[in-house]
Amino acid sequence: MALREGMPSIFVSAVCFSVTTMLVKAAGPGIPVAWVAFMRCAPAFLFLYWLLRRRDLALASPRWQSLALRGGLGVAAMCSQFWALPRMPLANTILLSQSTPIFASLWAVLFLEEILDRSSVACIGLAFAGVYVILRPALDYAAAPAAAALASAFFASLAFAPVKSLTRDEPPLRIVAYFMLVGSLAFLPGVLASAYLPTGKEFLLMGGVCLSATIGQMYLTEGILLAPVTRASTASFVILLLNILGGWAFWGEVPDAWTWAGSLLVSAGIY
Repeated sequence: MALREGMPSIFVSAVCFSVTTMLVKAAGPGIPVAWVAFMRCAPAFLFLYWLLRRRDLALASPRWQSLALRGGLGVAAMCSQFWALPRMPLANTILLSQSTPIFASLWAVLFLEEILDRSSVACIGLAFAGVYVILRPALDYAAAPAAAALASAFFASLAFAPVKSLTRDEPPLRIVAYFMLVGSLAFLPGVLASAYLPTGKEFLLMGGVCLSATIGQMYLTEGILLAPVTRASTASFVILLLNILGGWAFWGEVPDAWTWAGSLLVSAGIY
């Protein structure tokens, strides 16, 4: 029953995050990542703080260290993905950055005592093989965006276990608010040092990033509370299809044979 209750929230978050990634790509590599990340976090934090006050919830918490850790991991994942998005095909970026379930399954075993049978272990191996096919590792700068996208999945997977633990006694609103607070503080120095002033269009794009990502984050946190980690993380793969369609429709990107082959391996391993 919990699985059915949690999965709709997970899928809503996936749709919101697909909008976010397309907006970040549309913003392009010309805007410093610090600006995009700061604008994704700071307005959201102010709104979430207002919601906390309206619901008579304090920002302070005895578990502030865990909340800050979860926020830091989320910020690392977000920054890695935001840097990669304008620098490589959308489908490749999303497939790699959303390979979170591969890592999350391992952390669930190590930290949450969830059990993987032999078939699950084989599936994880298939998924890792798919990631390798997509990456086709090369020791040059061209591989940096792919490595950043994969790093995003790694950091996001580390955040799943703290979120699962926090949702037992922390409201989702406070968890997301801490994420936004940590991001705002982390990226403010980069914004000030960049000496860059975005245009009106760029502010609109970044505002859309903030709105869609904040809604997605709130639904994701709620979904993780209701569904097992291994299932909650896999549902986000729905955004891969949406971003393949978006990459084709808006940027004329068509995944190559290596990407399709890797996608099949990853999908077979995950599902």
